[in-house]
Amino acid sequence: MSELKKMQRFKGLPDDLGSLKNMQSQAINGKKNQGYIRNIQAGITKYSLTLSGSARQLLGILFAPPEEATPNNIQVTLTINNDIIFRDSIYTLLSVQGRIINEFYFYPRALSGQDSIEITFESNAAGKVFWNFYYI
Repeated sequence: MSELKKMQRFKGLPDDLGSLKNMQSQAINGKKNQGYIRNIQAGITKYSLTLSGSARQLLGILFAPPEEATPNNIQVTLTINNDIIFRDSIYTLLSVQGRIINEFYFYPRALSGQDSIEITFESNAAGKVFWNFYYI
């Protein structure tokens, strides 16, 4: 192996993953996530969100279980670029209670990097909600 190729390899990785070019490709094209923690009020609470400008495909979403003080009858609506992904879904049914194999719920959608993302919570009491978007 030439000296240049030795310098561009990351030690401890298999040959097909160890090159600098492959590592850069994995960093650019690998799965990323953006997390949010928001307070909601009784009634309807809307948030407009942005993901990284490099986001090209939504993989899915993960809602964390609500805190004890948060009401468990929260309804959630997610809209991306005027496409309703889910409407009036119960927050606790979308949240991960324990282990989930894919780590998030799969809702694949094409993204442009300049997407209009709106999430709406409807609740009869105030509380705090947690969620992550997974994307490439």
